[in-house]
Amino acid sequence: MHRRYSLLAVLSLFVVAVTVWNCTMLLRYSGLPFALDPINPHSARVVSLRGLELPQGLHAGDRVEYAHQSTEARLSLLAVIEFASTTPEHSLPLVLTHSDGHRTRIDVPSRHLAAVPAFHVSTYLAFTWFILACLITLATLWRGRDRAAWGIAFWAIAFECGMAFYLAHASGWTILGFALASQLCYLAARIGFFLMADAVAAPALDHRTRRVFRIVFIATLAIGYAYELGYSLSFVFGGILVPPLVTLVWVLPYAVATAMLIAAHRGAEAAARPRLRWMFWSGVILTFGILLSNVALFGYATSYPIQIACYILAFAGLLYSVLRHRVVDMRFVVNRAIVYSAGLTVVVAIFILLESFAESFALGKRESLLLEFGVPLLIGFSLEAIRKRLEKLGEWVFFRHKFENEVALKRFANQCGYIENPDHLIEQTLGELRAHTSTPAVAFYWQEREGVYQLLAQSGDARFAPELDEDDRAVVAQRAERGPCGLEDLASALGDDGLALPMMVRGALLGTVVIVNRPGERYPADEQELLESLVHEVGSALHALHARENARLITAIAEGGLSGNEIRDRARALMPPV
Repeated sequence: MHRRYSLLAVLSLFVVAVTVWNCTMLLRYSGLPFALDPINPHSARVVSLRGLELPQGLHAGDRVEYAHQSTEARLSLLAVIEFASTTPEHSLPLVLTHSDGHRTRIDVPSRHLAAVPAFHVSTYLAFTWFILACLITLATLWRGRDRAAWGIAFWAIAFECGMAFYLAHASGWTILGFALASQLCYLAARIGFFLMADAVAAPALDHRTRRVFRIVFIATLAIGYAYELGYSLSFVFGGILVPPLVTLVWVLPYAVATAMLIAAHRGAEAAARPRLRWMFWSGVILTFGILLSNVALFGYATSYPIQIACYILAFAGLLYSVLRHRVVDMRFVVNRAIVYSAGLTVVVAIFILLESFAESFALGKRESLLLEFGVPLLIGFSLEAIRKRLEKLGEWVFFRHKFENEVALKRFANQCGYIENPDHLIEQTLGELRAHTSTPAVAFYWQEREGVYQLLAQSGDARFAPELDEDDRAVVAQRAERGPCGLEDLASALGDDGLALPMMVRGALLGTVVIVNRPGERYPADEQELLESLVHEVGSALHALHARENARLITAIAEGGLSGNEIRDRARALMPPV
């Protein structure tokens, strides 16, 4: 367990570090100040970017013949085509063919594009996207419930790592190295996304259908990666650019995973359908964003912001699905840690923005020194308040309903000891559990005579055994473990779908409360702990009521105020635990 938490802590620090790196590099994004509009696989036209003037000697409409460029120039052109970040002040030796057929050679320096106002909207959108990816990863890493959660975590981490290579400053052969590394990360991201879809859709699809989807996914993944690898190598070494429409094959793995989600919707249980719908539409939006990243359908200036907006919507939808529809274990205390980590990530991003803004002022040496000391202090004081507000907002948005249920159950655990009527105590216990756990059914067993636990009350539609033997596997498990036990694989008379909560008083098992699992999920560890505490308080309160009635009977007998028949009737009514 300690090793697992150590690994999760290291992964979490890595994810936060990658997120901070990506946000930092966004503010330092530099590239060549033009775009390329392909004419054919061998040449393209120069296109100006909004808000930027073309360098001297470069005109919109000039042709770039790939075969006439040096290998070093094609490496830089690869960064232009991919809109990857280049080393600041890096110069590209470019051979141009003008409209009159005349060729010239000019050197085009890279520029700090993040400082251009036209890029600000895209920068802020990308900030939001990175923070959402960090939130998804932290939530699924720490509270992942199943293979679907781990698939989402693997996908988000790989996606962020791919962007880290994409945004890293590079020149020469480093551009190709980073491009190949980012392609490997995006390959891993596609695998993670499919693992998520496969795990979520598995209960609603038969084995044959799942196998078909897996075969199709592997085929499209192999074809897509072969294209992506050949895309870069053929351009750098052969001067040939694969037509943009062919890039659709690299989008197909996401389309297959998304189709698998909608295929499972019809056969899924009612409780699982909301999650499938959220994940399906998030997958559709994400697939469209991936398509725009490969084929700028509306031109770069319009396609890039739409692409980032699609990523944000898709990541937000998946984050909601992760938290709301129980792909993760919703422990409140740990969720606070997740919210804190996410809030810290937001604060760091804001700090980077403010620091970058402060650095944009040209000040003297003395003023710069004051700025270096004063700005961090001012930012530190102000961002602490922002962090606290982010924590409260996160709890209110994601965890409010769960928190309110926990408060209600804890309140009842504190108050149940003051209920005077045993029947009222049992009735209210079942009512509180039904209302604040959303369980389909709950039952209350009490040891009425030696070796037998009697069903005193139940709520819900489930059928419970009227009696439990002291050697029933669920009873034995509670005595042995002195804590809650799941009914699966116990072969108990209580069935195999639920949780047995012991009422232990001074080491003796006086009774048990059986609570049926919610559809499609089991109770997480934190909820089991809370329910165990509540049931223990109820058992102690009921034991105290019986003890008080025993004491009253003994007092009445000692005073001689009861006949023999009255003594016998009252003794039978007390149901003393043994």
